[in-house]
Amino acid sequence: MKLVFFLIITLFANTDALSQKVHAILFCSTSDPNQVMSQGSKQDYFKMRGFCKKVAKSLSYKYVEHNAMDEDFSSDSINVIINEVIQQISTNDIVVLYYSGHGFIANKKEQFPILNTLPVGIASLGLHEKLLQKNPKFLLTVIDACSAFKDLDKQDSFLFSGKDYFGPPASGTIYDAKKLNDLFNKCNNVIVTAAQPGFKAVQTSGGSTFTRSLLEAFDQTIATTYSGHCNWEAILEQAYSFTFARTKYYHFDSYPVWVPKECEAAVPKFEIDTSIVRPRFELVIDTKKGRRSFFRGRQWYSSSIEIKNLSDDKIDSVQYYLDVTMPSPIVTEDNVETGFSHNISTYDTFPIKARVYFSDGRVEEEIKDIEFPVSSRNR
Repeated sequence: MKLVFFLIITLFANTDALSQKVHAILFCSTSDPNQVMSQGSKQDYFKMRGFCKKVAKSLSYKYVEHNAMDEDFSSDSINVIINEVIQQISTNDIVVLYYSGHGFIANKKEQFPILNTLPVGIASLGLHEKLLQKNPKFLLTVIDACSAFKDLDKQDSFLFSGKDYFGPPASGTIYDAKKLNDLFNKCNNVIVTAAQPGFKAVQTSGGSTFTRSLLEAFDQTIATTYSGHCNWEAILEQAYSFTFARTKYYHFDSYPVWVPKECEAAVPKFEIDTSIVRPRFELVIDTKKGRRSFFRGRQWYSSSIEIKNLSDDKIDSVQYYLDVTMPSPIVTEDNVETGFSHNISTYDTFPIKARVYFSDGRVEEEIKDIEFPVSSRNR
């Protein structure tokens, strides 16, 4: 009898967990006439599908997929799917809307692109707002498309036949559920697109540079950030950094755009005392000349990074945002006795951002460039 009762309780508990869903809405131009776009979009589909499944598994949510691909990739199919999904979304669900295909800006005052679908284009922001009306727990919209002005640029000019130079993110099979819940509870919805108005995005036959950068930034932030400190700003800033650095390989820059909308009660608000002008901390970077590499005769430098606390307020931890070329572009230090120090070696200068987490809940930042000793520069 006890065993039967236990089984009934377990069944109800699992049923309640699986009643929460991750809706993956994936629109990918996998049958595009341009072979680079079709191949790249197919890779993007598998990457985003894997990401959504991983989130669902980590939270013990049910994974539900809705997609328009191949011959079903059209504005008619997309509108039908959106209307069907709206009927299924509950307030406990996480919704991910993803688009990989052509896009353009019709009005220069717009921030997010029109999806270049047939027979008619679709406003990406309109889809986001339509899904948001169902008030899901969290809505993430990712538009991986050009935002070039329609009357100025050809839409195919952002395609490249080369492979994506960067392999898949190194991460485990699941995310830390507590960190995910922190992340989804801090913010109600985020809409992000691969390029700002007037700019193009990069697609390769190995997948989009922006999609790769976004997923890698998500993985790294979840892996390196302490519970309670995960936030979309950090993820999207790192995705921006990755995208900007990687598009240099294609001889033009790409600038992602995002709009995270914070929940009213999620982030503590503080009164700003304008009479206080003294900073609460200082970012200190001490750089010394190191070894010379035989490869291209590069001179390496060793830099010690630390935080000097200028107040009586306790600091819990510090996140350092380094250059995208570093093995770990984002690192977290929590040893107060060492001044939250971190050591790096580099042959080039770049800005370092320190994000300082105080015990009272405040988060403050400082950015400072690495500067090599003048007497030690290469001659």
